[in-house]
Amino acid sequence: MDKYLREETNIERDDESKQMILQASISSIKRNTLIEKMWSVHHISSLDVFKEYREEDLNEAWANTVLQPS
Repeated sequence: MDKYLREETNIERDDESKQMILQASISSIKRNTLIEKMWSVHHISSLDVFKEYREEDLNEAWANTVLQPS
């Protein structure tokens, strides 16, 4: 997608070229997404950390929620 966004402004009124670059970008994203399905990814919700107002509580919440293994 990076290439499409960079090239989009350089290609003037050439919809065919824009479409080709866009399709290549979409294909690249789809390939990468398929590869990611094989990765072991863990979800960490840090919402509670951002609910804290005092810095001491924030640091403790971060340590308990994010740094410690689940």
